[in-house]
Amino acid sequence: MSVAISEKIGLICHGKIGVLIFIIIAFPYAYFRITADWNAVDIYQLAPNYPIQFKQKLSIGSYNIAHGRGAKLGARNWQGGDKQQRRHRLENIGKLLSENNLDIVVLNEVDFSATWSHNINQAEVIAKAGNYPYIATQRNIDIYTPVAQLRFGNAILSRYPIDTADLKRFVPKSRLESLFAGNHDSLLATISLNNKQKIKLWAVHLEFRDEKTRIKAVEAMLEEQRQLNDEIILAGDFNSEPALKLDEQTAITQLIDSSYYKYFPVEKSSDTFTFPTEHPKETIDWIFIPKKYQLLSGAILKADFSDHLPISIELRIPENN
Repeated sequence: MSVAISEKIGLICHGKIGVLIFIIIAFPYAYFRITADWNAVDIYQLAPNYPIQFKQKLSIGSYNIAHGRGAKLGARNWQGGDKQQRRHRLENIGKLLSENNLDIVVLNEVDFSATWSHNINQAEVIAKAGNYPYIATQRNIDIYTPVAQLRFGNAILSRYPIDTADLKRFVPKSRLESLFAGNHDSLLATISLNNKQKIKLWAVHLEFRDEKTRIKAVEAMLEEQRQLNDEIILAGDFNSEPALKLDEQTAITQLIDSSYYKYFPVEKSSDTFTFPTEHPKETIDWIFIPKKYQLLSGAILKADFSDHLPISIELRIPENN
């Protein structure tokens, strides 16, 4: 066989291998992107029925855990230590939440299966360490191939049963990005406190790059509030602060001005900064509660497991809610 023929055969074989590799990677990626909305939300229970009696008071927390990579600002998601170090940090987050007696917690930037964090289901590790039997998860980014996965988003951990959880889409900053990877969307859950009382909790992580996109998301939330005419708690990383000038508008200013909610943090000060952890100077993590609920207290918790600080509130819910 001549050298020329051998080279041609080699090129053909090489081309076929390349096509095969492309199909192996592209087909699962396309399939999971097409079905992303159908599989975006999940509810599951880690333990048998967990006996807890609701006495009208409820403690709620919100924590952007930054993929479990730690407190260093600007760290890449691939950083944060090996698998054991990441898991240990996640377990410490769970213990922190439990030690502060939080009944329900909204988590942002939670990896459900991500190559950069060793494919650990971070919501599950935190829930087990904090003794939270009920979990609802919602993927913002959902990319799957046989060689790498990036699946992460929001989660709700609860000591009370989670009855329903629904994906709530927001207008994306980039429709192309949303199509090929995902978007900063949200999770609306119904949680049973007892046989008669339920609450609705909206877990939110708004787009960090653009205030106009955040405002559109808040407008969608307020419209949902108007249509449902129901009591909804909002919690998460809103990536937004109140406007500094009267003629300015931000996502948080819109929520405050809507007259639907009480909220924490109430005012911006060095005691209520939530970001970054190392030298806090911004308040971008918030919890909003319906005005008919009584806000008993609020706190910024001290922790160095993320570049955000966790926040918590205690509220009283009327018996006829």
